[in-house]
Amino acid sequence: MSVTDVKAKAPKKASSKKISKAQEEALKAALEAAVIEYVPLSSLAKSPLNVRTIPYSVDSVRGLADSIEALGLLQNLIVHTLADGQSGVAAGGRRLTALNLLAQEDRFAADHTVMVKRVSDDIAALASIAENEQRAAMHPAEQIAGFRTLAEQGKTPAQIGDALGFGSRHVQRMLKLANLAPSLMDKLAQDELTVEQCQALCLEDDHARQAEILDTVKASWSNAPAHLIKRAITETEMRTDNAKFRFIGRDAYEAAGGYVREDLFSQDEGDGTADSVLVERLVQEKLERIALDIQQQEGWAWSRGRAARIWYHGEDGKEFVQPNEPDPVYTPEQQKRLDELREQWDSYDSRCDETDVLEAEIEAIELVAEVSAWTAEMKSGAGVMVSLYEGQVYVQRGVRLKADMPEETVTSSVTVPFTSRQPDAAEGISVPLLTKMTSERTLAVQAALMQQPEKAVALMAFCTACSVDGVQTRDMGHTSRSTLDAVEAAIGFHLRDWWQPTKDNYFGSLKHPQIVASLKEAGLTGAAGDAEKMKKGDAAAHAEHFMQHTRWVPAWLKGPESAGKADADDAVSDTDSTDNDTTNTAHAA
Repeated sequence: MSVTDVKAKAPKKASSKKISKAQEEALKAALEAAVIEYVPLSSLAKSPLNVRTIPYSVDSVRGLADSIEALGLLQNLIVHTLADGQSGVAAGGRRLTALNLLAQEDRFAADHTVMVKRVSDDIAALASIAENEQRAAMHPAEQIAGFRTLAEQGKTPAQIGDALGFGSRHVQRMLKLANLAPSLMDKLAQDELTVEQCQALCLEDDHARQAEILDTVKASWSNAPAHLIKRAITETEMRTDNAKFRFIGRDAYEAAGGYVREDLFSQDEGDGTADSVLVERLVQEKLERIALDIQQQEGWAWSRGRAARIWYHGEDGKEFVQPNEPDPVYTPEQQKRLDELREQWDSYDSRCDETDVLEAEIEAIELVAEVSAWTAEMKSGAGVMVSLYEGQVYVQRGVRLKADMPEETVTSSVTVPFTSRQPDAAEGISVPLLTKMTSERTLAVQAALMQQPEKAVALMAFCTACSVDGVQTRDMGHTSRSTLDAVEAAIGFHLRDWWQPTKDNYFGSLKHPQIVASLKEAGLTGAAGDAEKMKKGDAAAHAEHFMQHTRWVPAWLKGPESAGKADADDAVSDTDSTDNDTTNTAHAA
């Protein structure tokens, strides 16, 4: 959304400035030093420095003419000498128009003398802008013309703003609008275009292109919304606040010949757009350099850089094989330091700058341990992939290419074992014979199980139990849904029958406010109040002590209790009617 104003801002606005006392005195001194002259009305002409370009209303001019005829000209005009010798009126354009109207209607003679003060061109331009801003807000087209005149005299945006009470950024924006095609500037002056539309068009410097874009947008949208004009200009570009642009940096982008299209009309300074194709190329090159450095430093077989991380499914699953990542290997010194850092981290009640520093060092030690866990054998044939993920450099180690893997290894497992391949006892046996004999074996096992029903039921229970998987993860800020609710409801399950929260297995991994919240959730408000005054480690032990006498379970680990209770009652009645096989099944499971 554009934020450019078309009149001087109120003092409370950050970008508005008042004319300083010194500047006011300087302007006043220049006008006081000028001598009053009386010149013929016929020698007066409107000055090109007069910022008023919009015609005055007929009623206002006629009313002023009547006043001048009755009372005379109460205020002198400000003029400067034009190239043809005439006196250009820089301040007092409406008075000049009223005087000319009186002459046209023969109420004043053509040689009627008018009171003026003659000043230099610089003072004339300043006086014109200052006078018009004091009387009524200038039309944007007039303000643009006035600022451009001062800029052509060598004044900077800051100097123009200081002199006229505007912020320098506002002046820069209006000077940017001075780059409008003349035909579009005329449309702005005639109110056929809005300031917002012109701001969008000025993102394009070429005048012909500006007009072309406006016509193109109008062909689909007669009112040509400003945001659609902007989109038409920047459709092949990306914003400079994009993670990819920030990754390569503006200096590198411009060093590669890139041009940033500045958006002076954005609320955020420095906002703009950049060439998407060039940014993508520079991102790829930088990722490949990082990947090559890691490959050479750590000894991987190959390396690649790419814009997006690998997901081991879909198209990526056809090309890459997910590795079995080894557990981190810590040296005694690393383990000692890690324990010290974690103990320090636990001593804080809440997150702060100090905990951020501790976490950064912990992550650095963990990364070193993870990297050192990869052996030379594991790295043989495997590579490292470097990408951008959530705006950060993301490194995936141990990646293998399916094209480099033996076919039977790829088809038999989604992961790649790093152990040496065992000889295949069935190697050399034809596929038809292999299928026939393994089918015979399967039928034989099935028949044997039918002769031992107790073990068959127990095996079925075992297989069912092994297939239950309710492990939840979090990916891109979204926690996966538990699949255990229905199972728990059906068997009347309650986690507290199998698990009890302690400092070591639960509370020690929470933040201090979460420990207090858990106690409150369990109805132990008194214990919660005491825990608030303790350090985190003491609060965790405190929670363990009080929770041991409750049936509390974290809300996110609970199943549907009401359904579970009803189904549990059904399960009890069913159990009463079963035979001894159920006992054997439970024992086997």
